[in-house]
Amino acid sequence: MLSLALLTLSWGIRMPSFAAKAKAKSGLSVLVTGASGRTGSILYAYLKADSRIGEVRALVYGSGSGSPAERQKAASTLNCSACDAEEGIFYGDVTVPSSLTAAFAGMDTVAITTAGGIGNDTQTRAVEFMGVENQAAALVAGTSDVRGKRVVLCSA
Repeated sequence: MLSLALLTLSWGIRMPSFAAKAKAKSGLSVLVTGASGRTGSILYAYLKADSRIGEVRALVYGSGSGSPAERQKAASTLNCSACDAEEGIFYGDVTVPSSLTAAFAGMDTVAITTAGGIGNDTQTRAVEFMGVENQAAALVAGTSDVRGKRVVLCSA
């Protein structure tokens, strides 16, 4: 079962539903973090197929432009060919804010589907708490105006 929770960073505006805010291709841009995971890959495919959504990007766990193994995983789960920034595929670590900059640039929505390490409480805390803070900060960093920025938290 896929559940979505929406946290809007718009001050003084009622919290909109995700589907109702979808706009034409020139409008809503969504970055799916944790996109090569189970929930992330499903959401990424859904958004790519939705004609109401504009740009869709993926953030895959990794570094730089992605190692061969990271690109292979992205190719198998996201159906990309080059699996690079030109295709909207970015590599980063939500616990390292500097690795998020390129993926978040110009985006107005982030769908967070990242999950912490199984059986590792320290890593889980880092990803699920600090990582969410880092992602929200990265979304806002590209502008001084937080109105219209949306964070969607997804879990299976």
